[in-house]
Amino acid sequence: PPPGVTAKEMLAVLRTDYDVEAQGGQAHLADRLIRIGHLGWAHEPELRAICAQRPGSAYALAAAGPADLLARWARLERFVHSRHRLAVREQGERYFVIEHISETQELPSAPEDALVLGVMAAALRATGVVGLTVRLGSERTAPAIIDGNVISEPESGWPTGCWRFDWSE
Repeated sequence: PPPGVTAKEMLAVLRTDYDVEAQGGQAHLADRLIRIGHLGWAHEPELRAICAQRPGSAYALAAAGPADLLARWARLERFVHSRHRLAVREQGERYFVIEHISETQELPSAPEDALVLGVMAAALRATGVVGLTVRLGSERTAPAIIDGNVISEPESGWPTGCWRFDWSE
């Protein structure tokens, strides 16, 4: 979490303001670490049960594919009057490059970028995408931070708010 904010406080904001499920760290990291993303095996029945209680999640997970997911995400951003947006920079049949941008002078922070990246990766998988790889930046040669089920810590020096998503099917 950012300085001066506990993990417990940040988790509460993520749940109530952004409808995002996350967990704090374990043991000595309980209030210094936030885990976002896949927190164990979840299958479609569990995801559908969660979505029944969270209309925003259900709306995103009902996407027919990656292009539909991007369109739904853009509508949600407009609906909630978000000050940050996802801008599609490139799009192909099995890839897209998106950038997390600001509508104001206040740029998205690296933790906000990480949150949006995790939500987008999970939502893409929920649309049926197989073989997902995510790279920081727009180049296909950049190091992968998500490669299938392996998540790697990004190398320093890469932009945190621009991502290339590739998938095999």
